[in-house]
Amino acid sequence: RNQNEDGTFRELTGNEIVSMNMWGFTPSLFRHLETLFVEFLTQKGQELKSEFYIPFAVNTLIQQEKAKVKILTTPESWFGVTYREDKPVVVESIKKLVDSGVYPHALFN
Repeated sequence: RNQNEDGTFRELTGNEIVSMNMWGFTPSLFRHLETLFVEFLTQKGQELKSEFYIPFAVNTLIQQEKAKVKILTTPESWFGVTYREDKPVVVESIKKLVDSGVYPHALFN
């Protein structure tokens, strides 16, 4: 279940597209990102915990019609480390992929 900004709820099916922050950019995008980053530094550069979020920057460029995004899907399961507590689960998941031959053994050497 997902709560929308207006407080209503939406049932999730498990087939929703999510971003794992894996981006592939063409070189032309970087001049636009540089411009947005300079603006970010001017506005937020003195804030200790401010962050320049790539997804927000890309969305800004899409809204300005300076960039397009192509979404690629995969049937594979994804996992990652967000918190320290996530690490053991991810290490074990990678080990299983290595043991089953999906990933090369060199990952653990």
